[in-house]
Amino acid sequence: MHNGFRADPWIVPVIATDGLSSPRILPLLDTLIEALFAAGLDDQQVVEGYSLLFQFTYGEAIDRHREQATHGQQMVRAADPTEFVHLGRILAAIPSGGTGDHFDVNLARLLDGLLDRPCE
Repeated sequence: MHNGFRADPWIVPVIATDGLSSPRILPLLDTLIEALFAAGLDDQQVVEGYSLLFQFTYGEAIDRHREQATHGQQMVRAADPTEFVHLGRILAAIPSGGTGDHFDVNLARLLDGLLDRPCE
């Protein structure tokens, strides 16, 4: 899903506003669900895990494919680092030009938590 959202970013706002999708996604969804079952999750855990993974992937795509910063992002970037010390600290650590791509490492963290194993 992540690769599809990156390849065709136009689909992200379409899904967000219209909920459109294609039946071509069904094999991917079935494979994802199969993988969660194969990892030893029960039915309820698979439902919750699928929801978590989809929301994370979709949310990351929405955040990455904006043409301009949101009001909230602008507000955070303009925050006074002497007043908001911890926020200022992480803002100073962000490379110029963006926050970088943390999808893979954050996905691994989610899966580690979902599958109840330690993060590597």
